[in-house]
Amino acid sequence: MGEVATLSSSKRIHLSDYVTEGIPFYRGSEISTGGITGNQELFISKEKFDDIKEKYGVPSEGDLLVTAVGTLGNLWKVDSRRFYYKDGNLIQISKMQVNSDYLLTYFNGGIGKKRLLDSAAGSNQKALTMVKMREITVDFPSEDEQQKIRAFFKSLDDTIALHQRKLDLLKEQKKGFLQKMFV
Repeated sequence: MGEVATLSSSKRIHLSDYVTEGIPFYRGSEISTGGITGNQELFISKEKFDDIKEKYGVPSEGDLLVTAVGTLGNLWKVDSRRFYYKDGNLIQISKMQVNSDYLLTYFNGGIGKKRLLDSAAGSNQKALTMVKMREITVDFPSEDEQQKIRAFFKSLDDTIALHQRKLDLLKEQKKGFLQKMFV
């Protein structure tokens, strides 16, 4: 991994930097759920975010974040929203010389997930470190093949999501029928 991407962490945010509203501050739990929560708990000020962005940089769209403590190996592809994240709990993968969607797919299953989890260090509570993660061997087919593999899995994900929505609608319809039958 260290040869095909830059691995980094965030700058430390202290308890005193938290504010009641502003730029979302993500931990491993938010990344595990895609950063999508209706009741975001932690924020940093826009001024703090802008200062960090100017001095050190912040995650860019297309970067990957990996949970490194607690629940290990959950990945999220950064989208267009502005946020910052907790140091030590997450590893940022950026400046990839490989298709980020392929890397996301690779580490989400099979041998890639196994290599990621096997690289965790520690006895009681395992953790991923950037040192160990840089040493992970990743199998890369050609760019064209990477795109085809990712397109195939994206198609499967889309089909699953479509059927899930269909199932949810049918459950709602069933509930409505039951309410009408047993008034």
